[in-house]
Amino acid sequence: MKTSTYIKITIAGIILTLGAFIGINVYVDPLFHYHAPTEGLEYPLYDERYMNYGIAKHFTYDSIITGTSMTQNFKTSLWDNYFGTTSIKTPFAGATYKEVNDLLKCAFDHNDSIAVVMRSLDPTVLIVEKDEMDYEDYPDYLYDNNLLNDVNYVLNKEIFFSFTEYVRTFMKLGGSSTDFDTYKNWSGMYQYDENLMRESFVRREKQEEIQVLSEDDVRKIKENLEANVISLVREHPETDFYLFFPPYSIYFWDDLSQDGQMLRTLEAHRKAIEMLLEYENIKLYSFFDNTDIICNLNYYKDSLHYNQEISDLIMDSMALGEGRLTKENYKEYMEFLHEFYVNYDYEALFYQPEEIETEEM
Repeated sequence: MKTSTYIKITIAGIILTLGAFIGINVYVDPLFHYHAPTEGLEYPLYDERYMNYGIAKHFTYDSIITGTSMTQNFKTSLWDNYFGTTSIKTPFAGATYKEVNDLLKCAFDHNDSIAVVMRSLDPTVLIVEKDEMDYEDYPDYLYDNNLLNDVNYVLNKEIFFSFTEYVRTFMKLGGSSTDFDTYKNWSGMYQYDENLMRESFVRREKQEEIQVLSEDDVRKIKENLEANVISLVREHPETDFYLFFPPYSIYFWDDLSQDGQMLRTLEAHRKAIEMLLEYENIKLYSFFDNTDIICNLNYYKDSLHYNQEISDLIMDSMALGEGRLTKENYKEYMEFLHEFYVNYDYEALFYQPEEIETEEM
């Protein structure tokens, strides 16, 4: 065989192999970069930062639940039962407001039928620069519309073996496509017990300096909310935005007290409320004042994360209008927060019953 013929055959073989590789990746499209799930295939949903954008682009829905890990245990079936919607869930653990908002912008760019958005507003990422992104190594080729960098997807052996091939393995094992009640739901993976919380919690050292909200803090709050919440609300008056402040446990509030951040955090919270209440299509809810939840450590796996029961209760409450903040009630609400959290006996959290009995004797 002539050398030139051999080279041509080799090149043709390479092209055919690459074409087959690309064809399989595009047909299965495990991250939904090009299309919705292929009929007849079953898809495991498990990696939010690789899959959420494809879900937002190509799934059929008129309602979206998103936010941080505070929304991972939410059930779209429960939400849809209340609102008569068809929802997707696209949470990002540890997300900033920008990361969530970027996903929502993608959703609106590809879906003109979004009637309801529900998202968490975590106080831990309120006083940050508007472009803050806490997660690194984003798969940017999945986030843009640049076909040139799609080579990182269609010719990526890691994508093929970790995602595309896994669809086949998943089906071989009898798997059915993950529903959105189950997607990223970790509620059954942990124990929720006050004694475990006490054993695992590491208390901050007491800081004597009391921090207050600075002018730069106010700037960050305003720019963060404007860029990553309000701008989208303003652009889509046809959509109702259900926003909520999640009920972190009393240990979170102890952290603030110990670190001298209580007054700063409460004032930042008030600023955020006043900005958000200016928009009629924002339905603003808070669970900071639900102290029956917050002070019951049996609902938590750590200082922030609550169990399935509380996740369901939050959705129930929002659907029923319970816990909604308005221009008429937010000042009274803020007075309650200030009185309760500033004056709470945090030291009592760290006494065991036998220690209290010994002191009384």
